[in-house]
Amino acid sequence: MGGKHKDVKNELHACDLSELISKSPGYRPKRGSRLFNMIESALADEYRRKLTLKALSRLSFQSISTIFGWRTESRLDQIETLLFFLERLPETKGWDIIRQSCRTLPTLSHYSISWNETQASTLAALLRDKSGLSIIQSKDSSFGYVASALGHSNSRLGRDAVPMCGIDHRSPERFVPVDGVLYLENPLEPERIRKSVLAAWPAIRNLKGHLVLLTGCLAHMHDLHRELLALTKNCHVVIAEQSGEDLAKLRNCADLPCHVVTTKQERDGRISINVQRL
Repeated sequence: MGGKHKDVKNELHACDLSELISKSPGYRPKRGSRLFNMIESALADEYRRKLTLKALSRLSFQSISTIFGWRTESRLDQIETLLFFLERLPETKGWDIIRQSCRTLPTLSHYSISWNETQASTLAALLRDKSGLSIIQSKDSSFGYVASALGHSNSRLGRDAVPMCGIDHRSPERFVPVDGVLYLENPLEPERIRKSVLAAWPAIRNLKGHLVLLTGCLAHMHDLHRELLALTKNCHVVIAEQSGEDLAKLRNCADLPCHVVTTKQERDGRISINVQRL
C-alpha cells in the first residue's frame, strides 16, 4: 500500500516538473512575430518595395487585422510549435521538409529559364510592353510555367510593376499562384471552365494598364475573340496555350503585331525559348 502511494506521489511530482519546464521562458522562446517580420522584410527586398498590410493581406488571403496580429504578437503558438518540432530534427532533414512543403516559384531568374541569358532577357523585355498581344505556345506544358514566370517577375519590378489579372485553367498545387489570377483547377470539366471564364470576363474586358494572363482558356473563349483583341489596345494580353487550332484561329483574326513565344521542356528540366515578333 505504501509503495503504491509512493508511485502516485512520484507521478504527481513528474507532472509538476513537466508543467514547470513548459512554462520556462527559455524553453519556448517567443519567435513567432520575429520570424514573420524577417519574412516580411525579405519579401519587401524581393518585390523591391515596402509591402503594406493591404498588400500582405491580398497575397495571403488573410484579413488585414490577422496580418497586423501576426506582425505585432510576440508569440504565435502554431508557428512556435512547428519550430519546436523542426529544430529537433537534423538540420538537413528539417530543411528538406521545408523545401518539400513549399511550391515551385516560376520566375525568369529561375535556372529553368535563366540558363540561357539571352532568352531570359528577351522575355524580361516583354514586360516593358504596356499594351499589345503576346502568345506563348508549346507542345508540352511549359507554356504555363513561362506565363507564370512572367507574372511573378512583373511583381518583382518594384515601381515599374503593373497590376495583373487573369484566368488559368490549372490548379496551383505545385506552383506559387500569380497575384490577381483566378485559377479554375478542373481542366477535366470543360463546360464548368467555360462558365467560370464567362463569369470572370466582365471584370477583365474593360481594364486599362494591366498585364492580363490567360492560360489554357482560349478553347472556352471562341465568342470573345473580338473583345479579347480589343483589350490588347489598353492592356498587355498574354495568351498561353498548347499549340493547336485555337491559337491559329486567334492569330488569323488578329490584325496587329504580336510576339510569339515558343517553348519546349528539355529532359534536364531546362526550358528552351524562342521569341519572334510577327
